[in-house]
Amino acid sequence: MVAEVVAEAALRAAIQVILQNLTSVSVEQINLVQDFNEDLKRLRGSVSMIWSFLNDAEKKQVNDESVKQWLKKLESVAYDADNVLDELHYHHKKIQTQHKVEKMVRGFFPYSIRHPNTTRRIKDINKKLEEINHEAINYGLQKAVVGAYAPIDGLGPSASTETDSFTIDPIFLAREKNVFEIVNMITDLPNDQVFSILPIVGMGGLGKSSLAKKVFDHETVKNHFAKRFWVHVSENFNVVILLKKILTSLTETNVELGNKQALLEKFQKDLGAERFLLVLDDVWNDSQERWDEFIIPLTRISSASGNGIIVTTRSEIVASMVTTLPIHKLNTLSEDDCWSIIKAKAIGEGHIPSEFETIGVSIAKRCQGLPMAAKVVGGLLRGKPIDEWLSIEKNWLSDLGDRNSISKILKLSFDHLLSPSLKKCFAYCSIYPKGYDLQRERLVELWMAEGFLGGNDDMENVGNKLFNLLLENSLLQVVKANCYGDITYYNMHGLVHDLASSILNSSDQVRYIGLQSIDGESCILKEQASCVRSLMFNEKICALMFSEFKSLHVLILMGHCVEELPSSIRDLIHLRCLDISGIKYLRCLPDSIGELYHLQTLRACYALEKLPNTMKHLISLRHLHIPAWIELPPEMGRLTSLRTLPYFGVGDEKGCGIGELGTLKNLQGELEIYNLDKVYDKEEAKRAELLQKSNIVKLKLAWREVDNREGENGDESVLEGLQPHPNLKSLQIYGFGGRSLALWCSNMVGLNNLMEIRLENCTKCEQVPTLGPLPRLKTLHLINLENVKSIDSLFYGIDNCRRCNNTITVFPALERLELVGMSKLSEWLEAELMPYATENQQLSQLLLVVFPSLKYLEVNGCGELMSAPSHFPCLQELGISRVHSGVPLANICGVNLTSLAKLRIVSIDGLVCLPDSLFHNNQKLSSLMIWRCPNLTHLVRRFQNGGASAMRELEIWDCSKLTELPDNLHSLIALERLSIHRCPNLETIPYPHESRNQQLLGFKNFVEIEELPDWVIGNNNNNYNNLSSSLQKLRISNFKKLCRLPSKQAMLRLTKLTDLKIDKCPMLNLNERRGADDDSEWPKISHIPNVIVDDEVVIPTNTH
Repeated sequence: MVAEVVAEAALRAAIQVILQNLTSVSVEQINLVQDFNEDLKRLRGSVSMIWSFLNDAEKKQVNDESVKQWLKKLESVAYDADNVLDELHYHHKKIQTQHKVEKMVRGFFPYSIRHPNTTRRIKDINKKLEEINHEAINYGLQKAVVGAYAPIDGLGPSASTETDSFTIDPIFLAREKNVFEIVNMITDLPNDQVFSILPIVGMGGLGKSSLAKKVFDHETVKNHFAKRFWVHVSENFNVVILLKKILTSLTETNVELGNKQALLEKFQKDLGAERFLLVLDDVWNDSQERWDEFIIPLTRISSASGNGIIVTTRSEIVASMVTTLPIHKLNTLSEDDCWSIIKAKAIGEGHIPSEFETIGVSIAKRCQGLPMAAKVVGGLLRGKPIDEWLSIEKNWLSDLGDRNSISKILKLSFDHLLSPSLKKCFAYCSIYPKGYDLQRERLVELWMAEGFLGGNDDMENVGNKLFNLLLENSLLQVVKANCYGDITYYNMHGLVHDLASSILNSSDQVRYIGLQSIDGESCILKEQASCVRSLMFNEKICALMFSEFKSLHVLILMGHCVEELPSSIRDLIHLRCLDISGIKYLRCLPDSIGELYHLQTLRACYALEKLPNTMKHLISLRHLHIPAWIELPPEMGRLTSLRTLPYFGVGDEKGCGIGELGTLKNLQGELEIYNLDKVYDKEEAKRAELLQKSNIVKLKLAWREVDNREGENGDESVLEGLQPHPNLKSLQIYGFGGRSLALWCSNMVGLNNLMEIRLENCTKCEQVPTLGPLPRLKTLHLINLENVKSIDSLFYGIDNCRRCNNTITVFPALERLELVGMSKLSEWLEAELMPYATENQQLSQLLLVVFPSLKYLEVNGCGELMSAPSHFPCLQELGISRVHSGVPLANICGVNLTSLAKLRIVSIDGLVCLPDSLFHNNQKLSSLMIWRCPNLTHLVRRFQNGGASAMRELEIWDCSKLTELPDNLHSLIALERLSIHRCPNLETIPYPHESRNQQLLGFKNFVEIEELPDWVIGNNNNNYNNLSSSLQKLRISNFKKLCRLPSKQAMLRLTKLTDLKIDKCPMLNLNERRGADDDSEWPKISHIPNVIVDDEVVIPTNTH
């Protein structure tokens, strides 16, 4: 019953959207078509009358079969009418293009439009619409006020609010204990098994996938497993598909191998000997044979042990079949937990009035312990007044029984979506398969192509608002964010996808065809093809008869079978979105692409080398997604509707100059302009009109790095003319050849929205810009500014920095700073208050705060640097490399630094020892890496007062004069990884303290050592050095005289040791490992699962 009601609601929504588009045809547009003027007016009038009957039809549809049939007939005719009007609009755009004018051309259409067939089609549609109106009267449908329908953007009294990736998902408010239990279990797996399998089982809506995702992203799990893969399985348990998905996750590239053996071989190669965690989400397969076909080969290709597999499933049969660990059965939540989720979703952290709480608690009881139900209801209640809470509680949720409660709640959420457009947008998401990661930008483009967002210039904003509404109602959910916290991927819960899928093609005609299965054959009947509006083709389909798809609005092609598009693509006159980004080998597009006058979005593939010259005719194009290296055709400036153009290369041909950007006034998002060396001066640069482009948020300006290019004066002039709008958030300048930056760039106080700045390969530039006052700047990269000698007070710009009371803050938001390849930089000065900058205040009354948010600092390749500041109050990670003097390191790591967690030191010739205060002041220091410091003699003599107690990783390589380590190295109680390579003068290693987490112990290039004593790895008699319960990996390398390993008894106590690597130890006798050679060391290590000698030779092991 629920499915039937949903299908009926979906049909109404589809009709309403298409009728909205028909009624939006203006009188002016009708008057343009003089041949059909009267017929089109009749059509518009009929549609308006039908609108007046729709409300009553919705009420009577449930119980009246004749009304249902009336709606189905109306849907078919409405789509026909939409196609005819769209075709007329297409030919009008064609006339505009052919006459090369931007104004409307009245009263003239080519002969094909005057063909009797067009006239007959319009008359037939009018006749059918009039019959439908008469039928409505006969069925007793009552008229309502014409036009009383929801706006296209779906925004009623409860407006959409912006979402973010930092809000805690309320579904986890009641699952913390489950997360803790699974994390502990999955990170403490037995090492005598290749992998262990943990099923999470429970009914739909309990949050199995969300729980697995929380475990998957847990820091403990990330540290424990070197590689992690997430695969959504669903009903189609196909081994080849699963292996492809795993490899795609492993290599971060699409895998084209087709057979199981090739996939397994590549998986084995890419996996190596590293431990992995695999999550198989939403498994339905209960065939033991098919499961074995997948799992048995994995046991043979993995060379590591202790791997983990998590399986989520609704079936206890599946859980029992796959498990090797105790099944984690997910229980329903308490009513209090459900209310906590509803409250968090509907109200947030604010106070909730008692009358709301009373109703909310009552609603929570109806959720039957399902977090998904609580989450959806919470989204539904968000922003609604008390009377709507009461209405939902009494009228909608009162009849929930024990069965299908989640389906009814989802249906309720669907019914409460505020407009037909929003309902269509929701359903359309299911054109992608379950578990598919959706991108907001792509979805909005598809919605726009289908006409769900209206037809005005604000379609993208409308789409984003609708997207946010779906998020607020928990019909979409966040799955991934980038390092800046920007949400990048979303998906649908499986149950929500079921609902959306049942809606999408609920009418008699199939109009949307999504991704076909990789092993299935697609069979589209000719009569079906004529109604299809969205079509996704995978690699199985190579030939496409475009003429059969007369209604196509969206075409998405993928795979490696398509090497060219036929010129007959011109027949797709309704096409709005063409996505060929998934095609592997397509290098060019046909010229006929320029006849797709309705095309709004083109997504090109990476193999595409150039675009056809006919691109200039695509006057409706709004989004052009292209790779960076593609050659643009002339006259791109004619595409005045364009919003997305990520790359523009200035060319020498006519129509390829930078002035083409001037007419593209609607550009938004990211823009890279390269070949700026082809721009002559400031006046020519100003023709790009960047200062007027307020929607550009990321701008990259690039000059070619050509030998002997004389660009000094010209580059300065050109940069002056490229001043961006103050809304800019990211600015990157590459290859600038001037000595001085432009005035707007030298002092960027006017660009207060900047969050990222990157200056790279500006090799003649002599001064860094003033950046300290920028209030939102988070990331700063200064790379290969080879002519800069000093970073001084101009860099800080204290005069322009914000003052609050008596405090001046410099670089208030900066989190990441990189100075790389600044070969002449000799001084980096402290920020200091100058008397003239303090007006009438005494210096003693002012507090200067510098870099209060800086967490990451990289200084690399600044060989001449002799000084650095010491004001880094919250620095967590420092990398300093290729600097001759040790003074900058000492300055940065002075007494003021107390927050450091990671320190990386590479190639500092002048470094003799580390600053005395480093370990004592930085109690959170967990990782120290020192490479290629030829004059380093020691770190510190001794760790003082608990210093370095948090150290988990200590790595020292190629320090030829290192003679000693701290004598209380054993105090490193948290140490997990100790690696010492090529330190030939290091005579002894003070043994580390027992650490239950010790994972890696590595020794390399101890030239004189002949025997490794038992204390190196531990013995039972030494309380300070017992690694037997923790050590997992051991590396021994370049011991020229080593002939003895620790005793067999000592090695056998390393119960968790799974990986032993030995190389370049020529005196160590392992050659007779299978014989009875008394001198062989092989028996001492034969029990270890993975032994590698001299890199290439993997020794088969014997388990003792």
